[in-house]
Amino acid sequence: MATIRDVAKAAGVSVSTVSLALNQKERVSSKTFRKIMDAAEATGYVANPIAKSLRKGRSPFVSLIVSDIGTYFSQMFLTEFEHRAFEKGYLLTLSDKSSSVSDEAAVIRQLIAQRVTGVMISPTQQTAELLPQLDQAGIPVVLFDHQVPSAYYDFVGLDNRLAVGILTRHLYGLGHRRIAFIAGEPGQWSAMEREIGFRRAMEAHGLEIEPGAVLSGDYTRGSGYRASMKLLCRSNPVTAIIAANNEMMIGTLQAAQELGFDCPNDLSVCCIDEAPWGDVLSPRVTHAAQPAREMAIQACTWMLERVEDPNAEIEPRSVAFEPNFVRGETTGEPANRD
Repeated sequence: MATIRDVAKAAGVSVSTVSLALNQKERVSSKTFRKIMDAAEATGYVANPIAKSLRKGRSPFVSLIVSDIGTYFSQMFLTEFEHRAFEKGYLLTLSDKSSSVSDEAAVIRQLIAQRVTGVMISPTQQTAELLPQLDQAGIPVVLFDHQVPSAYYDFVGLDNRLAVGILTRHLYGLGHRRIAFIAGEPGQWSAMEREIGFRRAMEAHGLEIEPGAVLSGDYTRGSGYRASMKLLCRSNPVTAIIAANNEMMIGTLQAAQELGFDCPNDLSVCCIDEAPWGDVLSPRVTHAAQPAREMAIQACTWMLERVEDPNAEIEPRSVAFEPNFVRGETTGEPANRD
């Protein structure tokens, strides 16, 4: 493997000049810089960003912590974060954890031990107890997707109440009056916000929520299936179901199909979140899409600002992005059961 001495010899300059060119190129002439870069390419020299960063007293790593990397939303954040971090000279580490606080605590301890430069995290409700550990280690933090109300950090998320309100208003406009909602995990911030959005939207339209028409899931397909089975096996099933995310919506469609409900003639279904397979799913799902790419860009921008200038006096910032309503084929006028 080529060394900095090999580069210096090939370029006909001193080792110290090569070091300046690689670390403070403004201190060498453009002609000398170009000569050294050509020599580095010719010899196959590759700088060691880890050693370089550690000599400066900080790690070249930034970290992304998500609950499930299999989701479209998490993958979008991973793609944008990795791209933008690499442009700034940072390497990305990924932690795909469960919602277990013990798993999350172990991950955070490891990141502190590895001296990561910054952390972007989609937190669980217990994260508030762990974030001070990152503070004490001087590691900047940006929260996304799920807020920790008591935490004093940058946050990027969706206007969850608006998203559910848009879907409820859409169903109301089609003539639905008996609407059910499959919420997320109890105690989780986004789940609570989405349920509040549903209840307020129903109230705004003068609609009563039937007993048992709001059920909790955990954002998985299985929980959506089980909740929908309960809703659709009643003697007088509801005419429409809103799922708090796309995974639970798939479970709803599965339950409806197994029970013989035609969608949307017998049952209307819609959800929050789009998915990469949405364009090929039939019928296409009506949903309130999170602008995942724009949200990821904002979170990455704030994270890298803090990483690049850790001493900057920046007050914590928060933004809630508006959803994009996409009318699909899973919602329609209700059958005459109301």
